[in-house]
Amino acid sequence: MAGHPYKYRHLDKIIGKRLRVTRWDRGMSQDELGIAVGLSWQGINGLETGANRIAATYIYLAAKALRVSPDYLFMDLDAPETDALDKLNPDSMELLQEFHALSLSHQQAIREVIRQLPKRKKKDQ
Repeated sequence: MAGHPYKYRHLDKIIGKRLRVTRWDRGMSQDELGIAVGLSWQGINGLETGANRIAATYIYLAAKALRVSPDYLFMDLDAPETDALDKLNPDSMELLQEFHALSLSHQQAIREVIRQLPKRKKKDQ
């Protein structure tokens, strides 16, 4: 079958995005997750972007390190893929990572502040 493209790459990307978002939510770096599963940060980055296929062993070890069920990483694989994370600019990605590194009480406080701020008008966007 040489020469045939891998036809399930989209599944690797969906699982990788879920892995990345869960890691951020736990405030864990790629280095820290890599140590837990036996990969370098580059290996974790490859899994999160879908560049590398993800073996069942890594799914199990990553889920354990992130305190989720391996099933969680497979939920809704048949749902249409959303590219919301792909549309974030680098500043937004950095802000999201910094937000997820905060304690839950600080995250809640920031949410309250944001809710109080005036919103842009459509013409200003």
